[in-house]
Formats: sequence, C-alpha cells, structure tokens
Amino acid sequence: MAKRGERKHMKRISAPKRILIKDKKKRGRRFLINTSPGPHKKDFSEPLAFLLREHLGIVKTLKEAKYVLSKGEVKVDGRVRKKPDFPVGLMDVISIGEKNYRMFIDDKGRLDVVPLEGEEAKLKPKKVINKVCRGKDLYQLTFHDGYTMLTKDNSIKVGDTLVFDVVEGKVKKHIPLKPGVTCLVVEGKHSGEKARLKEVIIRGGKKEALLEFKDKEVLTRWNYLFAVEE
Repeated sequence: MAKRGERKHMKRISAPKRILIKDKKKRGRRFLINTSPGPHKKDFSEPLAFLLREHLGIVKTLKEAKYVLSKGEVKVDGRVRKKPDFPVGLMDVISIGEKNYRMFIDDKGRLDVVPLEGEEAKLKPKKVINKVCRGKDLYQLTFHDGYTMLTKDNSIKVGDTLVFDVVEGKVKKHIPLKPGVTCLVVEGKHSGEKARLKEVIIRGGKKEALLEFKDKEVLTRWNYLFAVEE
C-alpha cells in the first residue's frame, strides 16, 4: 500500500547537503526530524529542534528540545516558535533568552549559526526574489524567506536586499544589487564567500555576475548573490 501524508523524519545519511551534520553515521541516531512546510525550502533550511540539539548544544535529546520550545523561550525573527520541525533558514535571527544568533553559511556552503550582539540582533536582511504590480503605483515584493510586502517604492528591484527591524517590522535600509556592492555567494562553488560585484553581464537573456575577490575575479550566476553590508 502506498504511503500517505508527509514524512516526519528523514535519514541522517540522506539529509540535504546544506545541513551541517558532524556525524551522519552516529550510532543510535539514524534519523532526523524533518522540516515542515514553511518560509524556507526544505533543501535550504533545518528543523528548529535540530538547531537546538546539534548546532547550539542546548539540549541533548529531541524530547528536551520539545520541552524548551513548549515554554516559548525560542524566537525566530522576533516571533515565538514552538514547533520542533519549524524550518530555519538563511539570515533568520534566532533568540534564546538573552542570546541571539543568525543563520548563515560557512565556507563549505552549509547552514551554520553566528552569534549576534547589540543592534545586529534586531536586524534581518531579506533578498527580493519577485516583484509584481498590484495596481497604480503599488508593488508586491516577495522575499527569500516567503515574506511579502506592498510598497509604492518602484526603486526596489529583484535581487536587492532590504534590511528589516524584526521587532518593529520596518525597513531600515535598502541595499541595491549593483556594481560596487558587497555580496555573499549563497550557491555554487564559492558559496559562503564574500566578494565585490564588479559587473553584471547579460548573455542570451540571462544575467551573470563578475565578482572581484582579493586575489582573483570569478564569473558566476547573478541569482547566486545576496547583497549585504560591508
């Protein structure tokens, strides 16, 4: 008989490459909790319970992770999240008590967390991945984390980054994806590295980006870039 419904777990050995698993063949832990449908794609996110247990080491078991989450002590982008399978992805701000972290990418293109301090804990960069007209002088923006927003500002283009205050929900800064800006490469061979965008090249209707590293220049896909502050 065919399987019905979503799978609530996956094998560690076949987990997405983006997930930083230190030991995929760990004895006694053959399976991982699966991510539920949410703001991030499955292959570009990891479950909140996995983050607490294996990334931060706050808990030792899934049962302990569920207990911590049930207390409402964990926030993602300023909102309390209690589901252990909630997907956490790129640039998300995770708050646990007084400690804050950002989901980032390591030098091997895997999701990892970095600690945040001060005002950085309130800010989240979001990349615009789609833009449609919803009426006269009204535009709808869709971001990489599934968030949408209506705006009258037509200067915001696909590929640009808006820095949000996760507490107030307001835009603090607009970073256009144009030559001279610092970019984080999120996919491809150089994922996890930062470089300066030197030139945007259009070939056959597709955009490519010429990146300038400290010691070399690299040509990559334009949609692999995430504009960030220096």
